[in-house]
Amino acid sequence: MQQTVVETCGKLIMLTASGAEKAALATTRREDFHFRVDVCTKITVNRVHPQPEFEKKETVTIICDRSEIGLFKKLRKWSRLR
Repeated sequence: MQQTVVETCGKLIMLTASGAEKAALATTRREDFHFRVDVCTKITVNRVHPQPEFEKKETVTIICDRSEIGLFKKLRKWSRLR
């Protein structure tokens, strides 16, 4: 199950990234790619198993209000993070 969610999040990250961003995430910004996959995975899993990270209002604010990543905005609505 975990592998499926992680792989799907990786695909979603790449599908929703701009052309230049895709190239960077695949090469020079791998840490950013892995971070985005981790956040996507945790938001997805949070629907079924609450994640301790999201108990912190600061973390939720960063993802919901300050993030420029469109996928996170869509996922937070779907997962009812807020």
